[in-house]
Amino acid sequence: MIESLPARARWRDQRGAYGAILRAFVRSVSAALTCAALSFVSNASAFEVKQTDHGLPVHWGLQSVVFEVDRSLKEGVSGGADAVAEGLAAWSGQSGVPTLTMATSDGTRKPGNDGHNVVFYAPEGYKAAGSALAITIVSYDENTGAIVDADIVINGKYAFALLASNSLPDPKAHPVSTEGGGDDGQDSSHGKFDLVHVVAHELGHALGLKDAKTAGPIMYGYTIRNDASLRTPTADDLAGVAVLYKDSAGSGSRSGCSASGSAAASQAGTGAFALLLAVGGLLARRRVNPLRSGRAAIAADANR
Repeated sequence: MIESLPARARWRDQRGAYGAILRAFVRSVSAALTCAALSFVSNASAFEVKQTDHGLPVHWGLQSVVFEVDRSLKEGVSGGADAVAEGLAAWSGQSGVPTLTMATSDGTRKPGNDGHNVVFYAPEGYKAAGSALAITIVSYDENTGAIVDADIVINGKYAFALLASNSLPDPKAHPVSTEGGGDDGQDSSHGKFDLVHVVAHELGHALGLKDAKTAGPIMYGYTIRNDASLRTPTADDLAGVAVLYKDSAGSGSRSGCSASGSAAASQAGTGAFALLLAVGGLLARRRVNPLRSGRAAIAADANR
């Protein structure tokens, strides 16, 4: 009887350890089920969201985010601050997005992870942007996906303006990639690029979205001079941020999986369950906590 007590204790310890592993497995399956369900309804024409190396969604974990307007933008483009304000208003509070507000920078900021989200204008161009119209530099915690800083730099090699809302493009003009203007990207003979559209597109990156692959959404990677027809997120853009910020209306914690798809993704069926069962053994052998512990690992990502 005396010798059997340690044996029973060991069994309780083992049973507790197995229980912890099982609970971790159930959590992994739950998260993977959501991701797999979303993947079943994805299509080539849908939104795409940024994710960490661990597959976590890159998104803000705050209820309110402030973007500062640098003096360079106010001086470089007439109505630059108004364009930023309009772009922020287009996304603010939409589909779980944090409240986005605007402030004036003190003029000492530089692009980089300093805890201040700033919209800059580089009159002589910006090396990291290359030939892109603008670039968004997002810094985030690789362990959680939480964004900690986002800066937007407008490439002054191109001509921008706060266009009239009814501005229409020259019939001779053609779409220009936001990733790189091309050989004639700096030719302003057919008009200027709408700063509201460019800022709104870059703010989508600052929220965690990637470029859309087909025309229509504001996150589509092409724009055209003198065109003010697309300044606000479309249904597809909002479906993307809804995936990133789907938990924001609840307890305030924001989590989820990265996915590409359409608004129908949130109504996916349970067909993924069989797939998860098939890989269940693999999931069970994963570490309980696959993320790095200790000091946060901050990653930076540039989107154009």
